[in-house]
Amino acid sequence: MTTNMITIPKRSTIEKRQGKQKKAVLEQLEKMPIIQIACERAGIGRASFYRWKNDDQDFAETAENSMSVGEQLINDMSESQLISLIKDKHAGAIRYWLEHHHPKYMHNSFQRISMQNGNSSFEIITNYNQPL
Repeated sequence: MTTNMITIPKRSTIEKRQGKQKKAVLEQLEKMPIIQIACERAGIGRASFYRWKNDDQDFAETAENSMSVGEQLINDMSESQLISLIKDKHAGAIRYWLEHHHPKYMHNSFQRISMQNGNSSFEIITNYNQPL
């Protein structure tokens, strides 16, 4: 009695597994844009992530996009928490919001740079909290 066995090339199996792992880590980056945590949750090592990122330009671009989506999610959650604290009359949250969103309460931070070139001299003054 003979059995016909179909041999699946090892390369194909590895590529399928890596494809699933890449998809898993990209999904995790959209939820938590920290590479170490995303890799742990996806069950891969950071070295694999960086190897894929260096070897596969499409993966690298998709990973950057996934991290951007994750950062936007964290920003939204953070703003929501900050607003909740403001509603609860938390003085630190109120002060933080005003210092970063209302020109009247912003602390002015200046940097002064003086330069001389031969007989010429000039000075640059930059206000860091000036609205763009």
